[in-house]
Amino acid sequence: MRPVQARMRFRGALLAAAALALLAPGAASAAVYNVSNTNDVAAANPASGSCATPLLSAAGGACTLRSAVQAANKVSGPSTINVSAGTYKLTIAPSGPDDDSTGDLNVTNTSGKITINGAGSGTSGTIVDGNFTDRVFVVVANADLEVDGMRIRNGRPGSLGNVTSCPSPGPAEADGGAIQTIGSLTLTHDVLTGNMASGHGGGVVGQGPASISVSATTLSGNIACPPGQFGFNSGGGISQFGSGSVTIDGSTFSSNSAASNGVGGGIAFESGTDPDFTITNSTFSNNDARTGGGVDTESDSTFKFFADTFTGNTARSAGAALNNSGGTDSVVNSTIDNNHGSGGITSGIGQTTFSFSTITRNEGNIVNRDSGTFVLEDSIVADPTNGGSNCNGPGAFTSNGNNLFDDDGTGCNAIGSDLKNKNPMLGPLQDNGGPTQTRALLTGSPAIDAADDTACADVAKSVDQRGVSRPQGAHCDIGAYEYEDADLALTASAKKSTINVGQQDTVTDVVTNNGPSTAPSTVFTDPAPAGFTILSVTTTKGSCTHTAKTVHCNLGTISKGGKVTIRIVLRGNSPGVITLKSKVSASRPDPKGGNNNATVRITVVAPKHGCVDQRSFVFRFPRDPDDRGSQDDRVVLVKVYVNGKLVEKAGGYDIREVKIRPVPKHGFHFVLVAGRRVDGRLVELRRTYHGCTNGPTHSHTEEPGDQGVALSR
Repeated sequence: MRPVQARMRFRGALLAAAALALLAPGAASAAVYNVSNTNDVAAANPASGSCATPLLSAAGGACTLRSAVQAANKVSGPSTINVSAGTYKLTIAPSGPDDDSTGDLNVTNTSGKITINGAGSGTSGTIVDGNFTDRVFVVVANADLEVDGMRIRNGRPGSLGNVTSCPSPGPAEADGGAIQTIGSLTLTHDVLTGNMASGHGGGVVGQGPASISVSATTLSGNIACPPGQFGFNSGGGISQFGSGSVTIDGSTFSSNSAASNGVGGGIAFESGTDPDFTITNSTFSNNDARTGGGVDTESDSTFKFFADTFTGNTARSAGAALNNSGGTDSVVNSTIDNNHGSGGITSGIGQTTFSFSTITRNEGNIVNRDSGTFVLEDSIVADPTNGGSNCNGPGAFTSNGNNLFDDDGTGCNAIGSDLKNKNPMLGPLQDNGGPTQTRALLTGSPAIDAADDTACADVAKSVDQRGVSRPQGAHCDIGAYEYEDADLALTASAKKSTINVGQQDTVTDVVTNNGPSTAPSTVFTDPAPAGFTILSVTTTKGSCTHTAKTVHCNLGTISKGGKVTIRIVLRGNSPGVITLKSKVSASRPDPKGGNNNATVRITVVAPKHGCVDQRSFVFRFPRDPDDRGSQDDRVVLVKVYVNGKLVEKAGGYDIREVKIRPVPKHGFHFVLVAGRRVDGRLVELRRTYHGCTNGPTHSHTEEPGDQGVALSR
């Protein structure tokens, strides 16, 4: 070995040792790996618990996402991987044994949870891209993975290949476009988008004892393609098989698809006997499938839906929002609105109970196709878009009372305490506060104070879909929305009640929400009449724009008891009494609209004495026909007249006349000075206004070519 080569190899060994010392986890604490290198490079020695990559690799010895997962799989106990913002593409195609060195990132540590923290799921955060090479993560039995703050996209199981649309036919075993789990999986603050599986779980598939927990996460644009395992496909967003549990909270499933004959566009629960699947505070929108456009429940389990919204979902066969073919489904405080297909909610052999829910504008609203049972209590069922009945099909319907139907309720087996042939008087589906969109009860709705107070005393039903406590009035309200007043009040005052022409004043408007509800989409307006000019506007909440004559403020949502202060600075332009009329409104009805307006009056007067306007004058010079030299002229004030009356006289050189003439309607004055050239001197003018003879003096040195001297306000 040459000495130079020996030194280089020795130096490389030292660098590698240093890297191992820096990155290897301590024996007494959980392992922590920090990743910022976006290359897809495997660890040099993962068995040691180090995420260092080969020095001569593209990563240059740095820790990569793959090498960090490999190292975390080898340590004993929990570990944390912190991944910086950037795009991390999986470029190593699957080959050989299914392990963590190629293809997807296998999580195999069964001795402790692996937590992967990203820098946010936005497009400028941490992006893990399957690169159409393989799915992104696999969680084996008894392993535990948590992913927080990441965007996972373009996952394709290895056998599916680089495709952007469903292949025909697809491979039989290519489940879990982004993630396949048999162990425990937790997704928090993540986005899973643009992933594809041939079979089950375009986004995620859970199999066997897998448990899945999803919170504050969005699954969008994921596809489960046919034919899949067992000849059918399921779960565009998530598909769950086996005995594991699923808990979803505060999440969004949007534009996912179980293509062709698939079931469960958003989620499919296909088998298992877990006693409790829970979905809360979540939105299912624009998902599609053959059955169960939003959610399909087919396992013999209990499913609890609480404070969820289903809208815009499509089923080509049955259950645009929800299809129950075997489960026991409980839907509380939820809104099912404007879904498309044969029945907004359908049931085959399962039992589905709706409590304090709003079911509107769906094709067929509710269809019971077989031996299943629908139970309705304290719910609104109205406005089916197919023009038929609210409840349809040969299966049984049971009313527990206090429902509202806009038809005679016969199809729903209505009883005496139900309200029949009633317009529920609902607002549009929109953000009315809370985690999901709702349809508000409008003032005068027959659903107000018409629910069963005994039923809403139950803890789960004691709040509405937004979390507002029931009752707000004398009794609880029917449907997912508890009506509450948002009494906005507006006051206005001026800093000064009287100002002179040209002076400024400040008007303060205070918007108060007296409750008991929040006031969403609050808007403040204040037009300024003639005689005023608006100079500036500030607000303590939201934002304002203004012109010289109008003010418009978007104040957002004002909570109960909240106040917003708006200050408007304006100037009086002409004498008179000026009345300003401001107004406030919100998207929620206000039962006391009389206090939504405020008036303030300001008197503007012309000053009787004193020099009140200290603004500078503008000077112009008329050409002097005798100016043949290079020196400046001098013109000195001699006389000042106000309305024809002489108010000042001073000595000067050859001054002919000085007059002040009022400008009509505004009280402005114009000074004209005429004279003859006096070399090397300054023009000097003294302003007077309404008898004041001690105004400020202004001067200007005449330049060649000037066009006169003028003093104006």
